[in-house]
Amino acid sequence: MMPIWGGGRNIKTIGQEKSNVCRLNIPYYCVLKETAEVSRPSCQLPRTPWCTLICSGSRCFSAFNGFRAVPTGNLEEVIITSQKKQESLLDAAIDVSVFSGEDLEKYAVTDMSGVALVTPGLTFQNTGVWAQIYLRGVGTRVSQAGLDTGVAVYVDDRYVGRQSGVMFGMTDVNRIEVLKGPQGVLFGRNSTGGAIRVISNPVSDQLEGDITVGAGDYSYRHARGTINVPITDNFAIRASAQQRKRDGFKENIIEGGYDYDDLDEFMARIRARWDVTENVSIELGHMFASLKDLANMGAVSADSGIARGIAFGGITTTDRFKIASSTTGPDLNPDGPKHHMYSSSLRLDASFSAFDVAAYVTDASNNERRLG
Repeated sequence: MMPIWGGGRNIKTIGQEKSNVCRLNIPYYCVLKETAEVSRPSCQLPRTPWCTLICSGSRCFSAFNGFRAVPTGNLEEVIITSQKKQESLLDAAIDVSVFSGEDLEKYAVTDMSGVALVTPGLTFQNTGVWAQIYLRGVGTRVSQAGLDTGVAVYVDDRYVGRQSGVMFGMTDVNRIEVLKGPQGVLFGRNSTGGAIRVISNPVSDQLEGDITVGAGDYSYRHARGTINVPITDNFAIRASAQQRKRDGFKENIIEGGYDYDDLDEFMARIRARWDVTENVSIELGHMFASLKDLANMGAVSADSGIARGIAFGGITTTDRFKIASSTTGPDLNPDGPKHHMYSSSLRLDASFSAFDVAAYVTDASNNERRLG
C-alpha cells in the first residue's frame, strides 16, 4: 500500500488485506501537491471539518471536485415548451437539444441545414428545394401527397407539411428545440423520428432592431434585418427579412444552360400583436418565402439501370465540377426549379387564474416547380 503523508491524526486503514484503498480523516484543510514522485496531500489551517481521500496505486484523488472553496457560477436555467408547457430543460422527461438565438449566431447557422451540423443524431440533405431530414436514422427521402415526412417541423407551432417548406433561411429566432424519438402523442403521426420546433422572438413593446450583412466567394452575399416598433401601449409590429444569393460553381457545358449549386433565397415576415386586456392577446402574422436552388446533379451511367437519367444530364466523366444538362436550357426551363411559400397565422392567448388557453389557426400554400 502506498504510504499516506499528512500533518493530522486519526489515520486508519480500511480493507488492507483485500484492497489498497485507504481512508484518511483529518480535521485539517487539505491541498493536493504534485511532486515528481507522487501526489501528496499537505495540511494547512482548519477550514473544513473533514476531508476524504481515496488512494489507489501511486496516485491520490479527491472525493470532491477540489479541496479549495472555488466559487462556481449557477447554471442558466433553460425554459422549453417541447411538451406544450413551460418547464426547465433539466426537468423535462425527453431527449431534446436546445439552441438559443445567440447559439445560432455563434455557430453561423442561417438555415435549417445548419442545425444538423450542431445536433447529434440529426442529418440533413437537400437536393434543390427538397429537404431530406433524418433524426436517429428515421426519416423519408421524398415528401409529397401521400408520402409524409418522418420528422415533423414546426415554425411557431405551425406545422410545415412538406419538406421543401423547411429550406428557407431563419432570422429573428429565439430558440430551436430538436426533440429526439417518436413524438406522436403531442405532435401527430408524422413525427416518428422526432420533431423540430423553431420559436421566433416575440413581438415586444420596445423599439428595437438589428441588421447583418455578409459576403463570400462565388459572389455570395447575405443580408438580414429585424425591427420591432410599438405603435401604442398595447399594439406593436415586428418585421424581419433575409436574402441570400450565390453564383453556381458547377459549370454547365451545354450552351444556354445555367450553372448548378447556385442559391437565390428571400424570406420576409411581419407580425402584429394586440394586447386586448392584461390577460388576452391576439397576434396576426404573414410570411412569404421564395427559393431557387439548383443544388447537385448526380452522375449517371448507361449500364446502371438508371439510363433514363442521361436525358436529364449528369456529371461529366472528365470533371466533377462540370455538368451537361439540357433541362436547364432557356426553352425547357427558363428559370429553373423554384419554390414559393405563403403562410398566414392567427393566434389567441388567454390567461386565467388556474390555466392558460392558446388557440392557433394557420393557412399555408406551397408552390413548387421542378422541371419546366
